[in-house]
Amino acid sequence: KAVVSTQSGHYGRGAEHEALVSRLTEEHETFAEATTQQHAAELSTRSEEISELEKRLCERETCQRSALAELEKEREEMSRDLEARNNTLLGDIETLKTELVRDNYFIVNFNVRN
Repeated sequence: KAVVSTQSGHYGRGAEHEALVSRLTEEHETFAEATTQQHAAELSTRSEEISELEKRLCERETCQRSALAELEKEREEMSRDLEARNNTLLGDIETLKTELVRDNYFIVNFNVRN
């Protein structure tokens, strides 16, 4: 086709070209907008997932700190209990030593008399 020019505008290939450029521009803008919306939706989803993971991590850390505090409390109680048992055993040993010395004194004195 030949391009025919008149006072009212271009016809033929020029008009077809302009229509094609216009259609491609519209399609590009539509595609760009859809892609942007899709990316925005994906980013929103990822952001929500990250927020959920951060929340779960925080809950785990809180749970671990709580468990650690509980274990520390139990360790302190066990330490006090062991110290009390140790003191009781030391007292029992001293009592046994005193009784042993007294028994040996009586045995020695009994043997000396007989």
